[in-house]
Amino acid sequence: MVTGELPFEGNTFGELRARVLSGIYHEPHYLSQQCRDLLKKMMTLDPQSRSTLDSIIKHPWVGLPNGLPPCRKPSLGQHEAATETMVCLGIRKEDIDRALLEAREPPSGHGERSTPVEAEALERALQPEGPGAA
Repeated sequence: MVTGELPFEGNTFGELRARVLSGIYHEPHYLSQQCRDLLKKMMTLDPQSRSTLDSIIKHPWVGLPNGLPPCRKPSLGQHEAATETMVCLGIRKEDIDRALLEAREPPSGHGERSTPVEAEALERALQPEGPGAA
């Protein structure tokens, strides 16, 4: 994501596999020393020696001294824009609406449940418009 290129190169699957398993990756010359340091810590072969997410977030190259910013839930307007985009990509609106309604109630022990206010707002947003609309 930093370079817009894959980190490993190989002319055959076997060559590519060997490079991945040996940790030999391409590091463009234009990367800063801090970026190179972070990549080295993230690409360490031994999982026990590899940087943790917490140490990555605190790395100087990432520049997030207070950690990750809080995650905001999308607004209904953002849901509508996303739905419009997905419909343009060929996904049926009915399938999107069904998935959104199913996502309100995740399986027990998985994720957060919507609050009653969020659920009610989502149901209103998913209702067909106008009298007699199906």
